[in-house]
Amino acid sequence: MQLSVYTASAGAGKTHKLTGEFLFLSLSRPGAFRHIQAVTFTNKAMAEMKERFVKELHTVATVPEESAFTDELCEKLGISVEELQKKAGETLHNVMSDYDAFRVKTIDAFFQEVIRAFARELNLPSHYRLEMDAKIMLDLAATRLLDSLDHNPDMGKEQKKELIDWLKEIAEEQIEQGRNSNIKAGLIRIGKELFSERFKQNSVKIISPEEFKELKQRCHSSIAVFEKKRQQQAGQLLELLNDAGRIPQERVNKNLVKGLEKLLRKPKETELAAAIRNVGTATPAPGEWKEQEKGILKAATKNSAQADGTAIDEIRSLIINLYNYTEKEGKDYASARAILKNLNTFALIGALQEQLNRISSENNVSLITDATQFINRIIDGCEIPFIYEKLGAQIHHHMLDEFQDTSRLQYDNFKPLLKESLDKQYGNLIVGDVKQSIYRFRNSDSSLLSGQVPADFSHYVREYNLDRNWRSVPEIIRFNNAFYKSFAEHLEQLFNEEYETALKLFTETYSQVEQQVPASHKEESGAVVVHYLPEETDEADEMEPLDEAPAADIEGVRLQDLCETIYDITRRGYSQSDIAILVRTNRDAEIIADAILKYRTPEGESIQVVSAEALKVRNSAAVRLIIAALCFISGNTSETPLNTLRLQEAYRVSYETLKRNDPQTAVGASVDTEKIAACAYLNVAEAAEMIINIFEPLIPEGEWPYVLKLLDLIAGAQADFSADIKEFLDLWETRLNKETIPESAAAHAVTIMTLHKSKGLGFLVVLMPFLDFSVRTHGSNDFLWCDISKFDNRFDFEMPVEYNKQLLDTVFKQYYIDEVSHMLLDQLNVLYVGTTRAKRELHLWIKQAKQDKQRVTRFESMIQSCLTSLNETDEGNNQLFLSKQVIDNEMPPLPYLPTEKQEKEDKKPNETIRLKSIGSNPVRQRIGVLMEGRDFFKEDNPRRLGRIMHLILQEIEQPADIPEAIEAAMGKGLITYDRAEMLKKELLQMMENPTVASWFNGKDTLLREQAIIDREIEGSRRPDRILIHPDGSATVIDYKFGAYRSKKHFTQVREYMQLLAQMGYSPIKGFLWYVALDKITPVKIDKHP
Repeated sequence: MQLSVYTASAGAGKTHKLTGEFLFLSLSRPGAFRHIQAVTFTNKAMAEMKERFVKELHTVATVPEESAFTDELCEKLGISVEELQKKAGETLHNVMSDYDAFRVKTIDAFFQEVIRAFARELNLPSHYRLEMDAKIMLDLAATRLLDSLDHNPDMGKEQKKELIDWLKEIAEEQIEQGRNSNIKAGLIRIGKELFSERFKQNSVKIISPEEFKELKQRCHSSIAVFEKKRQQQAGQLLELLNDAGRIPQERVNKNLVKGLEKLLRKPKETELAAAIRNVGTATPAPGEWKEQEKGILKAATKNSAQADGTAIDEIRSLIINLYNYTEKEGKDYASARAILKNLNTFALIGALQEQLNRISSENNVSLITDATQFINRIIDGCEIPFIYEKLGAQIHHHMLDEFQDTSRLQYDNFKPLLKESLDKQYGNLIVGDVKQSIYRFRNSDSSLLSGQVPADFSHYVREYNLDRNWRSVPEIIRFNNAFYKSFAEHLEQLFNEEYETALKLFTETYSQVEQQVPASHKEESGAVVVHYLPEETDEADEMEPLDEAPAADIEGVRLQDLCETIYDITRRGYSQSDIAILVRTNRDAEIIADAILKYRTPEGESIQVVSAEALKVRNSAAVRLIIAALCFISGNTSETPLNTLRLQEAYRVSYETLKRNDPQTAVGASVDTEKIAACAYLNVAEAAEMIINIFEPLIPEGEWPYVLKLLDLIAGAQADFSADIKEFLDLWETRLNKETIPESAAAHAVTIMTLHKSKGLGFLVVLMPFLDFSVRTHGSNDFLWCDISKFDNRFDFEMPVEYNKQLLDTVFKQYYIDEVSHMLLDQLNVLYVGTTRAKRELHLWIKQAKQDKQRVTRFESMIQSCLTSLNETDEGNNQLFLSKQVIDNEMPPLPYLPTEKQEKEDKKPNETIRLKSIGSNPVRQRIGVLMEGRDFFKEDNPRRLGRIMHLILQEIEQPADIPEAIEAAMGKGLITYDRAEMLKKELLQMMENPTVASWFNGKDTLLREQAIIDREIEGSRRPDRILIHPDGSATVIDYKFGAYRSKKHFTQVREYMQLLAQMGYSPIKGFLWYVALDKITPVKIDKHP
């Protein structure tokens, strides 16, 4: 079998290919779907893939003539349509009957499944909580690290002194460098590297304090020697230039003096470059002097005095010496400064990691970012069949979607699984597109798809290119084909000129960009429209940050034209929900949403929008009212007046809105605080529900999705953290208020979303109003992991160096150039993702810029240049795009949406049922759901008691663990408070038995519910308790709660003992412990009872 690698450009039908492969494998033999695993990267993509698989299976099973896969499946399986239909029906029934075995997952979900199966081996608590937000954990770790100086009794005096010294040096250096002296902010800034794959990979060496100190001394020495020599040379030059007796002062070149003065006063990094540039522009390079005084003095006039020729020669000689010295030693000096900038903070990264580990352990938390490391440890230590055994699955076929988003560590973890499958002659499939790799900030590595996989599996890989675009009309396909081929070449040429490289990254990535128009789509029509904004009068030299809005003078014109374009599109038969506006940042989305909501059509109508900001739970008036009520009942006495005002204001807003919409409604004009105060003694979930009941008349129908989402957030917080109202409100302020409700597919509104979120989606019309994709070349918070041996080969390790332009003058220059090139590729890929979302129309807004200011890091000017070039080379009437000058306010003639398309698009999706209210009752009045027979819930039911006792005993290593184990069972709702007290007493009494006490002494190596696997047995065996003693002997204990001395019990324990004997343990003792009967029966390995 083979590993099929499909390169699927946007709209090429990769989901279709995956679906066809899934159907073929699933129908090839009974139950085959249980051995297929499809993996993608987002929950949304996973849900769509599951739905597509089941839907197509249903179509083949019911109306095979309507399925696009029927003919292909019949041919590949060698069966008739009737046989195919029957197989599909049986498979669909099996999938629905055993849905858990239908393995379509996100990569994170699969990794978490493996981790939970190996939780004990990884020393993770069995019920650990997965934490998605690493920033919160990092903030807490930094706070605790700083607090530990005063409140950590475990920290020794020497350790504390060393930590204080580091922190003092960090603060002093930050002040000296003119940076924020907030130490915690610096720790958090570099602490983010703890979550980067570069840090997690084995190549990142843990650096000792001695190595840090040695490196620090080396850097300081390099800097001191260089600056002393440079200042000496600059001082000599200034002394000569200021000698009025030899040099006429009115003729001295001021730029030269300015540069030398800066060199004398230890300039900052940014000033240093300017200083050397001033010296450089004031003087020609050595060997290129055209006349004696050029560059040192201004041109002589009739009345100017003559300079001393000898002085000019001396100055020239000193300048040459300064240049030569800077050329020879400047790179070492600049490198030392780059290393020192964050060296002290990086020295504390180990202490920060230690605090993170402690926080995770104390709170039973596992960070999502740690998953890849855990999986790596599992795979390194286990055979693949054993991993599947622990998962309770046998995976033969892997189907990996969106592979360009895979990180290197994720791939390293999947590679053994792929190899195992291929070695056993099972087929596997990978689908991806390097042009749509836009998640590098999440460690994705598109080179895996383009190079690593073919190299690692050269004997198995078969590469295919899906080159037909099934999404877009011919006009959009032609435009994208021509534009990206030209733009990649143009970008590559400019980059190579600017950075003096021979890079082929852009053209190689886009080498397969060209797509074909399917025969069935050739008659369809659409358009690409470029809206040209007025030409800028003065483009800024320095690029604007990505998170800042563009200049206001052009923005009004842009936004007005955007609104009028939307109106024109709806006038031509499109619905508002057919239109998507794609932007780079949430800030842009807010600006656009605000402009559209203020706009009115010539008929006086408004345009509706739906955006991530509008979907945030915190923007609901009803939610704000509920939160205000929770604040009111949670605050202490001193906070009551302020919280009362907040509650009354939130109530007033909702009350006035209700009165405007329904004046006849009888609701009090002021809030009844007494009713709300009565909720103070409830847990947060019950309090919220009671508050909702109080305010129900004030909540309009459209607000209920937000209210229900709030209840979901409360339920999750109560399960993961606490039922306390105050703690929930803290969580609300720090993280939960950013949550959003799901976007309704039936919403009749224009969609505004970021380009990253649009990936994988398609829209009839796409508008991209902002194309100023600036690329940062400095001032970023990013770090580059650099090999320090390039600076000094005595230091064989890597550490993070701050990303900025000054790295061009260091030994780390290539790291910087590589990062800029990949940043540019990221932006190019984001642009590609945006323009390939359009099905029928694509509208782009370009701010015309002066061509002489075109730079490789300013995309908009390059886009304009490329579009101009394409239009000039286009022949005849077959133009690639239509142009609109925004100031002319005339839209070029565009096609209407065909009537049949309108009817198709107007078909309503599945109807959404909206709740108009919810009911709430005190917990004691609620209906319980019996998941098992009624007798199971009786306190004295042996089967129920046995299951609970198994769980409790599993958590006990020694008698001191009993209270915690009982409390955990009570927290899970397994036992009542009264029953808990009784069980605690019973267990403590059992421990008084010497035999039982020896099993719970906490001294022997303890294995609880540990699986034993042997080739001679089917599946695995799991003894309740195994004790491995220091002398190599072992004891097996199995808990029983049923009939005494059942023959089956002895056989079971004897098998456990025989398996342990095969492992080399000797002697082996076995016991049956009939817990409820307080009976202990020994089991002999070679005798029957």
